[in-house]
Amino acid sequence: MFKSLGGITLVFATLALVLLSGTFSSGYAAMISGRLVSTLDNRSGKATVLFAGYCKDEPVIIGPSTKIITARNFANCTKENIGKVLLGKDAVIKRVTKFNNNGKEIMAEVLIEK
Repeated sequence: MFKSLGGITLVFATLALVLLSGTFSSGYAAMISGRLVSTLDNRSGKATVLFAGYCKDEPVIIGPSTKIITARNFANCTKENIGKVLLGKDAVIKRVTKFNNNGKEIMAEVLIEK
C-alpha cells in the first residue's frame, strides 16, 4: 500500500513542479523597446551604458551601468554584437532598428527581452 502511495505522490509532485515552472518562467521575460546609449571614457577604459524605453506602456530605465572595454572593442561594436558587447547576459537584444557608433558614443533603438 505504501509503495503505490509513494508512486502517486511522486507523480503529483512532478506534475506540480512542471506546472509551477511553466508559470514562473513565463512571468520573467518582458519585451522592452527603447533607446540604448553608451559613452566611452578613454582614460578609465569604461563604457557607461543606459537604456530607456517602454514595456507595456510603462516607462523603463536600465542603468546606468559601467563596463570595462577597450577603445578598439567599443569602436568595433556593431548592431549585430551590441548586446553581447555592452549588455552581457542581463538582456537579449531581439532587434536593432537604428544604430550609430562614432567610436566615442553608441546610440541604438532596440527591442530587448529581459
